[in-house]
Amino acid sequence: MKYAKKIKISEFFMLLEIAKLGALEKTIKLTSVRISEILRVSQQTCARKLRNMELFGWISREIVPKGQLIRITKEGREILQKVYSNLSILFVNRFPPIVLEGEVFTGLGEGSYYIQQEGYLKQFKEKLGFTPYPGTLNLRLRSKADMNARKDLLTVPYVPIEGWTNGQRTYGSVRLYRTMINNKVRGALLDAERSHYGEDVVEIIAPEFLRKALRLKEGDVVQLLFI
Repeated sequence: MKYAKKIKISEFFMLLEIAKLGALEKTIKLTSVRISEILRVSQQTCARKLRNMELFGWISREIVPKGQLIRITKEGREILQKVYSNLSILFVNRFPPIVLEGEVFTGLGEGSYYIQQEGYLKQFKEKLGFTPYPGTLNLRLRSKADMNARKDLLTVPYVPIEGWTNGQRTYGSVRLYRTMINNKVRGALLDAERSHYGEDVVEIIAPEFLRKALRLKEGDVVQLLFI
């Protein structure tokens, strides 16, 4: 019994990774090599875990040339939802939302360039569900409390954007924290691996031009809510 529980726990994390690749909404094609790269385990281990997940009823799969077609079943979705509900009780419902404020200022103008790079733009669309306006809203944090609130973001879930290369230069990874801007527009705080700003500055992306949508001018105070 203990051994079976250990198997289920390890298989759950594979189920989670497959869900992140889109298998909750559609059938996806994967190879053992691809899965082993994601989980950093051997192909033999991946094959064994996939068989177990199929036996548990968490996935349906079909072996095809150069891979296998995988989709998460109703039972697999229920497992994910159950874990999500329990984690929500521990984190989302237990701790108050994080709020920070910053003053609008004109930045270096590099946000537009990076956001429009295809290696980033494609991931933004897929993982955030919207195409960001080609530019960032730059905010300078107002107080020590806001600086501490920014550090508290490390305790909330984020959307990972992988680094990439175009053969000429390498672009660093990015963390995106979903946020509500002035309680009106949904967007994301962009925390880049490489940044030209200090820790007192945050950059915000959204599907619309925030200065116009929220009628913002230089020096206006903007509130960000993270749940």
